[in-house]
Amino acid sequence: MNQIDQAKLVIILNDTTKRLTLLDRISQTVTDDISSELAGWEISKLLEQQYKLENKYAELVLKRTSLTGIEKKPKLLETQEEVKEVAKMLKDSTKKLTRLFKENPDIEKDAQKVKLDRSQLKEILEDLIELTSQNGGFNKFQQKTTQELENQDQLRRLIQTEKELNQEIKRLTQEQQKEFRDYQIEQQEKNEKIQKLKEELMEKKSQAKLSREYDEKNKRAAADSKIRMQEYQQKLELNKIHELEQKRKTEQQVHEQLRMYLENKEREIKRESEEWANKTRLNGERLDEEISALEEEKQRRLVELEELRTRKQKEALAQKEQEEKELQEIEERKQKELQQIRKDNAIKLIQNEFIEWKEAGGGKKKKKKKKKKA
Repeated sequence: MNQIDQAKLVIILNDTTKRLTLLDRISQTVTDDISSELAGWEISKLLEQQYKLENKYAELVLKRTSLTGIEKKPKLLETQEEVKEVAKMLKDSTKKLTRLFKENPDIEKDAQKVKLDRSQLKEILEDLIELTSQNGGFNKFQQKTTQELENQDQLRRLIQTEKELNQEIKRLTQEQQKEFRDYQIEQQEKNEKIQKLKEELMEKKSQAKLSREYDEKNKRAAADSKIRMQEYQQKLELNKIHELEQKRKTEQQVHEQLRMYLENKEREIKRESEEWANKTRLNGERLDEEISALEEEKQRRLVELEELRTRKQKEALAQKEQEEKELQEIEERKQKELQQIRKDNAIKLIQNEFIEWKEAGGGKKKKKKKKKKA
């Protein structure tokens, strides 16, 4: 490079350096204004609200874990609804903050980066101006630039590696958060299951207690009833024993009276038997005489009966003959009357036929009709 070109290059580089210095001063003022705008009221308010919601969510989760038992179930359901509501509000607040940060990036850090790059460029240009004014300085600048480019390439590789590591860290963080959320969900399900099992256990204990008390009452009632039945049976048996004792005494009295009555009756019967024996002996002789008289009377009556039977048979035969004769006469008279009726009917029939024949013109001669002359 000749001296004229070097002079031109130095002039251009000096002008570029001045422009960079001016831009650095202007950007410093603009950066201060934008930084004050980022610290605005809305972002501060959202951050404060986000902090309050996070604290409230942590308190509600802690409160929910302490609510156990059937009697606290309504309070637990109410707390779960509050947790869901706060989680929804926290999610909405996070979305708003994310949107605001996307719309308003961190300009201060970007401005610092631009300022740093501008300073480095300014230093490079100043070095270039200094080296250009020397003999062979441009070649040195070229070597230095090549070395810096190689360093920048290595820096880009490091930046790329760092970026990949950051992405890997972000991915691992997301996986960790997901696993933590899954763990929280699993713990919540386990807690709910434990709570449900506790409630079922309490319910079963209550049922078992009620069942045990009911069984004890039934057993006591059955025992009392059995005792009352035994007392009642014992009372009945005592009454039966008393009645049997009374019956035994009564039977003894009756037996004694009956024995005395039978003894008296036996003596009376013996006396009457002796009297009847005497009467029988005396009456036997009298009855024998009466029987003999009755036998004779019987024979006489039989003879009279036979005579009456014979006479009755004769009278019956005579009466039968008379009845047969009367019946025959009645039959003959009926036959005669029947024949007379038949004759009368025949005569009436002939008379009726004659009258009909006569009324029909029977016996009159028919007149001949005269022929008309032609």
